[in-house]
Amino acid sequence: MKRKEHHFPPLLQQTPTPTSSIQDAFRILIDNTEQVYILVDTDCKIRLFNSIAYERAALSHIHLEVGRSVFELVPPGEVESLRQLYKKVFAGEKIAYEKKYDVAGKPRYFTITFIPANDERGRNVGVLITANDITENKIKQQELELSEERWRFALEGSNQGMWDWNVLTGQVYFSASWKKLFGYTDDNAIKQIEEWESRIHPQDKPLVEKNLYNHFKSNNPHFESVYRFKSKNNGYRWLLARGMVLEKDSNNNPVRMIGTHTDITDMRLLEESYKTLFDANPLPSWTYCLDSGRFMDVNEAALKLYGYSRAEFLSMTISDLGMQNELSLEQEVTHLGGQHYRQHRKKGGDIIIVNITGDIIQKNNKALALVMAEDVTEKVAAERKLQQSEKQYRTLFHSNPLPAWIYEIKSGKMLAVNKAAIDHYGYTKEAFLALSLFDIHPKEQHAKLQQRLQKEKTDENIIEKEWKHQKKNGEVIYVDLNSTAINYNGTDSRLVVAHDVTAMVLTKQQLQISNHRFELATKAASEALWEWDIENNKVYISPVYEQMFGFEIDISQNYKEWHDYIHPDDSKRVIDSFYSAIDNPNLSQWVQEYRYQKADDSYVYVVDHCIIIRDEKGQATKAVGAIQDISKRKEVENAIKESNERFELASKATSDALYDWNMAANELKWSEGMYELFRYPLETVTLKNWESHIHPSEQEEVLRSLQSVINNPAESTWKKEYRFQHANGEYKYVVEKGFIVRNEEGKAIRMIGALQDITDIKQKQIELAESNERFDTVLKATSDFIWDWNLETGYCYRDKKGLKAVLGVEDESSIRSFDMMLKRLHPADARAAQQIINSVLRNNDKNNFEFEYRFRRDDGHYAYIFDRAIVIRNEEKKPVRIIGAAQDITPRKKLEQKLLQKELEKQKIISKATIDTQEQERTEIGRELHDNVNQVLTTTKLYLELSEASPEMKEEMIHKSKKNIIYVINEIRQLSRSLMNPSIDDLGLMDAIKDLIDSINATKKLFIKLKMGREIEGLLTPDAKLMVYRILQEALNNAVKHSQASNVLIHIKKKEKNIEVIVQDNGIGFNIASAKKGVGLKNIQNRVYLVNGKVKIESTPGNGCTLFIHFPFKNELI
Repeated sequence: MKRKEHHFPPLLQQTPTPTSSIQDAFRILIDNTEQVYILVDTDCKIRLFNSIAYERAALSHIHLEVGRSVFELVPPGEVESLRQLYKKVFAGEKIAYEKKYDVAGKPRYFTITFIPANDERGRNVGVLITANDITENKIKQQELELSEERWRFALEGSNQGMWDWNVLTGQVYFSASWKKLFGYTDDNAIKQIEEWESRIHPQDKPLVEKNLYNHFKSNNPHFESVYRFKSKNNGYRWLLARGMVLEKDSNNNPVRMIGTHTDITDMRLLEESYKTLFDANPLPSWTYCLDSGRFMDVNEAALKLYGYSRAEFLSMTISDLGMQNELSLEQEVTHLGGQHYRQHRKKGGDIIIVNITGDIIQKNNKALALVMAEDVTEKVAAERKLQQSEKQYRTLFHSNPLPAWIYEIKSGKMLAVNKAAIDHYGYTKEAFLALSLFDIHPKEQHAKLQQRLQKEKTDENIIEKEWKHQKKNGEVIYVDLNSTAINYNGTDSRLVVAHDVTAMVLTKQQLQISNHRFELATKAASEALWEWDIENNKVYISPVYEQMFGFEIDISQNYKEWHDYIHPDDSKRVIDSFYSAIDNPNLSQWVQEYRYQKADDSYVYVVDHCIIIRDEKGQATKAVGAIQDISKRKEVENAIKESNERFELASKATSDALYDWNMAANELKWSEGMYELFRYPLETVTLKNWESHIHPSEQEEVLRSLQSVINNPAESTWKKEYRFQHANGEYKYVVEKGFIVRNEEGKAIRMIGALQDITDIKQKQIELAESNERFDTVLKATSDFIWDWNLETGYCYRDKKGLKAVLGVEDESSIRSFDMMLKRLHPADARAAQQIINSVLRNNDKNNFEFEYRFRRDDGHYAYIFDRAIVIRNEEKKPVRIIGAAQDITPRKKLEQKLLQKELEKQKIISKATIDTQEQERTEIGRELHDNVNQVLTTTKLYLELSEASPEMKEEMIHKSKKNIIYVINEIRQLSRSLMNPSIDDLGLMDAIKDLIDSINATKKLFIKLKMGREIEGLLTPDAKLMVYRILQEALNNAVKHSQASNVLIHIKKKEKNIEVIVQDNGIGFNIASAKKGVGLKNIQNRVYLVNGKVKIESTPGNGCTLFIHFPFKNELI
């Protein structure tokens, strides 16, 4: 965007500068900086401002104008607080704070600083206001929070076990996942460190103790150890232990330590399988550490090829095998995964050529290169001879329009030259052939050239950029060189083609200087500019330096005084690198990060960078640079680094499919989660492949949404739910979250994200929707009144339909609170209802309750209500909701009252029948005594009188009297037995019935058989047992007196939920329709009726009689 032209008075009283050009440059710099500058005088009126201040204010609809009061720029409510702020600044206080503004409709964050402005005499002339846009830092903080959130999420899904050890007491806490991992429960979990130590494999224990000791002594910042641990089932599992000391006492002894255990048993088994294959591989193989290049393992084939012992090989690094012209370790790593020829040296010094293939693997959290080598020395030698021969005949040496020559590798002597080289460098052919390579290179490049000649002895093709060459007239030019190893007349030589790029290099240098100056100018708001005149050893430093570090600016100071303020740990590195850059004619820029001392003796992190301006001889004449305080950035970067490290560890445990999409290269890399979730091999899921697995009905919308976010520079995150196809053909619901990385132009260059399987969540949502639909349907169909009381907010949902139908309330607001509800309850029920609810809420173990109450409807009548409810509690068992359903049971209550009245009337009838029966029984007993016992006794009395009156008849009469008395005794005993309660409690029902049967069988009038299981006893209440006994007693008496039967069968059994009693005789029978009910049958019917039973009689004349009785047993009597 082109800036508007504004003419302002000088910004501030500046410190004198060495030259007017620097002052003018500084004035232009301030007016073109991205930092806002506003000067306010002592009357709080605007004196001046720079261009960016005007533009930023305009975007926020604020008009800056010289002479305008600052209080007119803020809302009325903020004027007083602003007055107080200026009062403090005028008193000499510097005030800074952060604030968010709406700029062009988008939020931007700024650091606003109010600085007292003093003239050269130290008098206050106003306030300097600066505003620095810190939006990017805010975004980084948000990125940090996002990274922390991902880390926490991933860690929560991890199956690792966590432990927390109190070193002083020996107590150790293990998480639930740890207990599950190793087969423990809360009841049998390890609680002391001694038990944990006892379960470490004896062979591993010394190493564990050593690693722990080194960590305690701070030799290692983190504790890490791999060992075997005996689980609860006494089987050994391999685990990876990691941890660190969180707290130490005053003597630096550990107090508390926390860490994790990861079960790596499966990984160890895989490692053992890998080791077997590795050792048996016929090709020479080895692994080395990517960080150090040191060999970690080697197989026998490699030892045989190179001639080293295992100990010798493992003491070496990868560079010990290669020649000087081999790739660096970083370059070597980037070539892994393909096939590459390398020159290696065997133990005896012999050079061999090997074909290298390899890959990067992870072992013990270290990145290793796994390499296999094939000896192709003879093959390559044959190929080279053929190639060299062909190149000699194909090279159009002399007709090449670019300068070209051939030189001997060993000496650098020129062997051949073409016309283009002679013309370009200004030599004759003879003079050029008398030269060596060193003659056309400036002296400062001779050491570098010597190193290159050593490297060229074996490299076939070399391309080199921007070498300096010197013509015959002394002019220095820049050239790009392309050289090929050839055999020229039997000599190892190189053919060189040179391309003069001097104009391009000089243009690029000027562009770099220009760009650097522009970069410095744009950053000047937050950087201290400096310029060092190297020839005169004079330094200029901008006023920002004083604001940043608190030192007064001394223009006359020389550059060496800068050394004194660099942190001692950084000083040598920074100074050496700076002067090395100054002295190196090939360098035009320098940059370093280090710690710099402020006036208050504290240190801040700074980045110092400059461009170096040189004369035609390459000598440095001036350095122009800037120092920027990057302390906050360092804090954020360190925090992000730590967070990313945690995220990297946590991502290994998460079940999500993480990805990294390099948009520039169109490369998409997936974590193992892609295979774990969807069973696709990682290398098969390209961007095109990912698109094809999106559900056809959603593919277009997903891609449109993604492209929209990518094309919008203001967007940094993308989130979308869609269906993704599993390898088995099923579609899974997923949510994808991606973070977009953009370059300085806002173009998306990278996207990092995760694919999470939410099928279970979606299924639950679908089930919930279906449940809600069913609830709505039930709500419409039911006559119940549904309510939902939120105890935390006090809001109570009520079904309006049920509210009117059940409670008879039209206006919901009339009972919107619980207290208003209680007031509508019947006075006799309100207190009981409140007590029931309070009791349930206080009792953590009770979550269901029900009660009945009377509720006063709008028409004034009371309705009987039956309410059922369930209490929902949170994790702390605190009640948070009560959901209930109420029914209007008024009709049922009225019916119950009618049934109760009928039951009372029925009881009156039963009572009357019982009294009548008892009277009839008394009459029957009296008749028995009168008609039977009384007559026998009267006869006995006559016998006794005759025995006294007639001695000859005395013996006979006494004998008859005895018989009569025995008969009377038996009759009375029989009568008393029928009246007494049997000893059922002592004998049990079955034995009491058997005793009754035995007494009747003893008369030989009847033979009675009983079929009854002992389990019947447990199904009957005591009253039911007595009832069964009396019924059988009555039935058997009737059989003896009236049936004329010889056999009776009694069968008592369980039939479904009833007890069935069957009494069957083979007597004369009778006609049921014409027979009258006697006292005995009435007694049986009354007894059965009292227990909700039924009586049935089947009989016909001549076919005996069967009595059927059914009544519910103990659990069914209610």
